[in-house]
Amino acid sequence: MSININEERDTGERGGTGNSTPISRWTILSDSDDEVLKVSASIGDKGFLRELKASGHAGTETAGENIVCAAATVLIRTAVRLLDSDSSVKVFCTAEKRGKIIFVLETVPDDKKEWVKGVTDCLVLGLKELADEFPDRIKFKIIK
Repeated sequence: MSININEERDTGERGGTGNSTPISRWTILSDSDDEVLKVSASIGDKGFLRELKASGHAGTETAGENIVCAAATVLIRTAVRLLDSDSSVKVFCTAEKRGKIIFVLETVPDDKKEWVKGVTDCLVLGLKELADEFPDRIKFKIIK
């Protein structure tokens, strides 16, 4: 999966922390050398996402023609944007290099942990199902 983010910085206008590398507009690119998307998710002891790393590209199709990359991009982008929309949840995200994204939840207040767990469950289920359905295109692992 290749993700490109425009040059604008997240200012927190969506209610987010404003501390992230820009996450406002993402597009799928097809210039990665890797034909397998590798995604790892670190899950905290309470069952919520702590960190997600994704790199590579799920196949040889060009941008806009790869359903696996498009699906993974939408899942990851939606989770990042949703978590960043709450100003009490501290998020760090960088996707400055094509074909790579790193997302870290730095702070999750106690009253938001169940909500973050729900977002995590949705993201993990979607990525697991993609990996099960397209095992030659996406590798997904959970790190506890």
